Amino acid sequence: MHERIGRTPGGRLAPERDRFRRANDELGSRYAELSAEGVVPFICECADERCTRVASLTLDEYAAVARTPGRYVILPGHEHDDERVVHRDDRYAVAEWREPERAV
Repeated sequence: MHERIGRTPGGRLAPERDRFRRANDELGSRYAELSAEGVVPFICECADERCTRVASLTLDEYAAVARTPGRYVILPGHEHDDERVVHRDDRYAVAEWREPERAV
């Protein structure tokens, strides 16, 4: 699991993670323009701002992740303790942030 949480002290997602999402959205659009088929590379959107790995997804798989707010494409094993993995296979995983538990 990664040490960097990817959140600011106020709980917002780190700008790097949002930047990777925007880059992946651009990649997805470009792949669609090129009529790409099968799996294509997308940037890992894990919380480690130093990560430079890529995950292989189809355009439909990426679109399914991207249309759900708070879900991110990561490589298996790149999840952080503050995330819940909602999908995992040998090519990629989908993580979503868990809200921190509050003391009552």
